[in-house]
Amino acid sequence: MIREEESLSISKVVEKLKSLYPDLTVSKIRFLENEGLIKPKRTKSGYRKFSPQDIERLQLILKFQKEHFYPLHVIREKLNSLDEGKVTLEEIEMAEEEAVSSLKDISEVMDLDEAVKITQLSPETIEALENFNIVSSTETPKGKSYEPIEIEVMKITAELEQFGIEPRHLRIYQNFVEKEALLFDQILLPLMKQRSHEGKKKASEALTKLVRLSSDLRRILLHKSLRQYFKELI
Repeated sequence: MIREEESLSISKVVEKLKSLYPDLTVSKIRFLENEGLIKPKRTKSGYRKFSPQDIERLQLILKFQKEHFYPLHVIREKLNSLDEGKVTLEEIEMAEEEAVSSLKDISEVMDLDEAVKITQLSPETIEALENFNIVSSTETPKGKSYEPIEIEVMKITAELEQFGIEPRHLRIYQNFVEKEALLFDQILLPLMKQRSHEGKKKASEALTKLVRLSSDLRRILLHKSLRQYFKELI
């Protein structure tokens, strides 16, 4: 994290963080400010001045987006917990590292019994998830096995079950992401065809940005739609 004692202008912040976050722009920082995620102080002339703490907070937001693809509402919840003193910055970073490492710690071949135990889903529900192509398994001599990412989908499904949401309802998400992945593939195909290190790097950066923008757009569009039904709640 940056520890300089001087405050920086918004353009200097972009310049300083550009190597870590190539898609960072002045407009993006202004957007995050408008969303209330960062609150830099202003000079008498109205210019933004970012303290070292502001820059640390911005880096944390960008890290959430780049490495975890968190939507803004999730980032806001985490920052609110930080602001309210419920957690420290070190605890948040440690929790994120543990979340990533926990996936790595899961065996690449978790059988059905283990999946049932860790997700609390019934074998019938897991079978339904497979039938609707929400999760997939690999056949082994000992039976079906599931990769860590499939287990994560099952965990979310278990939470959604509390609201009466069944595997068949999740098909709408699968249909959308399949079409979205196809769209991204078409967009990035020219870069992938280059087969050079630079081409792959640009493709990776572009994919990260596409995922973030798509996540933000879905959040905003859902918010707009929900206002039609829950004006008193939103």
